[in-house]
Amino acid sequence: MNLLTKRLLIALGLPGLLIVLAYVFRNVLLAQQHGLLAQLPQLPYLIAIIGMLLSWGFKSARDFYSLLIIGIAYMGLQSLFWQAPANVNTSLFIAGLYFLLPFNLVFHNLLNDRGILSSHGLWRLVATCIQATIFFWLVHQHDYHFENFFNYSPAIWTIQRITAITFLGLITIGGGMVLLALQTFSHHSVLHAGRWAMLLSVLFALHFVQTPWLSSVYFTIATLACLIAIVLNSYNLAYLDELTHLPTRRALKQHMNNLGRRYTLAIVDIDFFKKINDNYGHDVGDQVLRMVAGQLRKVHGGGKAYRFGGEEFVIVFQGKDAAEAMLMLESLRERVANQTFIQRSRLRPKNKPNRPHPRAKVQRINLTISIGVAEKSTHHDTAQDVLKSADKALYKAKRTGRNKVVA
Repeated sequence: MNLLTKRLLIALGLPGLLIVLAYVFRNVLLAQQHGLLAQLPQLPYLIAIIGMLLSWGFKSARDFYSLLIIGIAYMGLQSLFWQAPANVNTSLFIAGLYFLLPFNLVFHNLLNDRGILSSHGLWRLVATCIQATIFFWLVHQHDYHFENFFNYSPAIWTIQRITAITFLGLITIGGGMVLLALQTFSHHSVLHAGRWAMLLSVLFALHFVQTPWLSSVYFTIATLACLIAIVLNSYNLAYLDELTHLPTRRALKQHMNNLGRRYTLAIVDIDFFKKINDNYGHDVGDQVLRMVAGQLRKVHGGGKAYRFGGEEFVIVFQGKDAAEAMLMLESLRERVANQTFIQRSRLRPKNKPNRPHPRAKVQRINLTISIGVAEKSTHHDTAQDVLKSADKALYKAKRTGRNKVVA
């Protein structure tokens, strides 16, 4: 399991676990609402502010406005619904909230990230503020036309026996969760995973909206899900290569500080990679890097691969000497050499045509890799020395014909 997959599971699993625990132990939590957890209803504001500051730093407008919208909705609940002031149409407020909160979260996720203070970002801010102002003004009126709209439900809609959330609200939440799930796994996006968990938390928060303290717990989890995703994504930006999904050179340096007394380092270089870029273009070069990275990720013997830079990779074999590592590396070299990379014609249609056309022109690229290996010894006392020795072995492998493993 690679690092990106692990972080996706954390972004989905940790908030999901909190949601389940909050539901299972809801009676225990309610018993503590005036005791140890009396200040919990203020946490959504604190977490949302922290998340918005981080989103500002990483220029993530989607998360910034998602947290802003949750904060506005939560503030509205506290002041206009849970306190139930006499001049507020609470039935209109809650019916509108069931739809408008998930709708805005899904809508802002669909918009592109073009900065928070850009013209596009300011437009989003103005539109959000205008919408909130109009809605808060309407709930102070006694006009039931909008209430009928928000409460629309087809005659066959019977799920309201389970939850008070309206038809429009549930359809919006369900559609948004399907969309975010597709985005999460198609783009391997930690941020989309966090937004999916956030929307699930909002579903529970709205379901328990008649129980203010428990609803506050789920709003807390919603903001926390977004914050966790932002933190995990910032880690990915620093320690995970976006193209190959392998750990970066920075992650390698940290690993090299804790290798112990017995280890082997191998430097892997793609042979004639510059010619591939020159002859076929950088898009094909990127595909080649991803394919080789996929093979490196499968290396046996507990080896861990890192992208070192350009077309070079480093594999760390902790607890193994060079002789043991070379068996695994020779197998890796053979797998890459035996796997022909096929570049199809750019004119090849995406969908299969009804009538067969002449066979699309394909170009086969035979890939090979050269590998230099070195182990920790009395001559190479530090990890940097071992890495330099492996680099010298790599140079020898390339100078003597390439497509070989040299120690």
